[in-house]
Amino acid sequence: MTNQKSRRLRIGLAILLTTLALPLSSSYGDIVTLKDGKKLEGEITMEADDFIKLELSRSGSIKETKLLKRSDIATIAKTKPDALALSKIKQGLPTPSLMTSSSYQSMIQTGPEAFLTAYPDSLHKTEVKKILEELKAEKAKVDRGAIKLEGEWISAERRQNFKTLINSRIRLYSMKQKAARRNHTGAMRDFQIIEEQFKGTPAYPESIKVAAAILPTYGQLLTRQLKDAEFLNKKREADIKLLPPESQARTEAAYKKEQDRFKALAEQEKKTGIKWRSVNRRNRDSIEPMIDTVRKEISHLQKIDTNKLVAQAKLLVRIDELIDENKLKEAQESLVEAGGKISSGNRQSSGRKGSKTKSTYSADLSKKIASKIQSAKTAAENATANAQAKAVAATITASSKMEGEKGAEAIAEEKSAEDAMAAAMAARKKAADAKKGKAAAKTNPKKPKSTKKKPTTSAPVASSDGGGGGINFQYLLFGFIAVMGIVIVVMKKMGIGGGSGGGDE
Repeated sequence: MTNQKSRRLRIGLAILLTTLALPLSSSYGDIVTLKDGKKLEGEITMEADDFIKLELSRSGSIKETKLLKRSDIATIAKTKPDALALSKIKQGLPTPSLMTSSSYQSMIQTGPEAFLTAYPDSLHKTEVKKILEELKAEKAKVDRGAIKLEGEWISAERRQNFKTLINSRIRLYSMKQKAARRNHTGAMRDFQIIEEQFKGTPAYPESIKVAAAILPTYGQLLTRQLKDAEFLNKKREADIKLLPPESQARTEAAYKKEQDRFKALAEQEKKTGIKWRSVNRRNRDSIEPMIDTVRKEISHLQKIDTNKLVAQAKLLVRIDELIDENKLKEAQESLVEAGGKISSGNRQSSGRKGSKTKSTYSADLSKKIASKIQSAKTAAENATANAQAKAVAATITASSKMEGEKGAEAIAEEKSAEDAMAAAMAARKKAADAKKGKAAAKTNPKKPKSTKKKPTTSAPVASSDGGGGGINFQYLLFGFIAVMGIVIVVMKKMGIGGGSGGGDE
């Protein structure tokens, strides 16, 4: 029996020594080798003549500090500063979900850029430059409206086209993060939002699983707080009695102020329909209702068929994709067909005002289809109106051009008529002058002949029998031509007749 105990002790000691010999933190750190062969990796934070202080990283943010005597140390291998700086940069990689542009900028400045400034000749420079380019590329995506969600990049366009689907994923991610930090109240508030706004999405059945996992732990925590509330109140009262009278009054006033503040918060949460309300660990009246809420929620979630919800969510996601592909008729038919297959799995009311009882994703898809159909109708109407406007504009342009051409023609005709009148008047004047000359010759027959050559006329002058009275035919001809020119101009302005009929006549 003693031998077995001794053997177990040796095995346990060997396991312990092996564990201590393993690296405890990252691949970079100061390595201290003890004279007994143990190796400790960490960061030397202090060195003295007779001892050193070594900080070890146990898990996450938990650190342990050891004081080691110089007499127990065999060797110390210090990590170079640039290697340690690179290790710290790598601790932030890969980048987490939903990082903002300002967070990327801060990470770039305090990480790779600071490293390259401090260690321009480092052997790790190439690696750091690569990290810097990757961070800048990710920041550029965020600046364009994209987000990184659980390792997946989602563009701004997809976020807009699948708004309900993406927002449900973001809310689910928030719920998971809060659950991991044991923020039960915050996680369950996210679940309430998913249940009310994103039912029907793939995030809903997954959020049910997360809620079902944390609710028992939440219930246990509330039960312990309920038991501790009475003890804490009694302890507070006992502690106050030990204080001087003036201090007692101040302490009581501060406690009352704190309680009044909590009551106002509780009233506001109740008014706005928050189901998972804040708890005061000294106030039993705030703890007991929440324990009852947890019990009811566990019972309700156990009755939900999450497998069925997963199948329904896949169907609705496919319909969402059809809408994005503008296959609206197929999407509408699929949504109508899916209507009888979708079960909300909801209770009568979740406590928040305006709570929905149908699959909210389904309702959003119905609105989305109607909106796209209306947009297509509006686009078609606008296209028709634009086409009509272009046709009217073309007609007006052609009409204006024709009017311009007609105007030019009318001006030419008017000028032609004016020229004809001028020619007629000139001919009339010439005939009158010739008549006067003939009359003068008859009156003065003995007048010597002019030395100037007498001009010949192209047309014979007709006169009435007797030579002295009656109307000259040439006057009638010239007058008729002038009148016809005026008539042609008037008819053109009024749009009557052709352009050449009067001239021929």
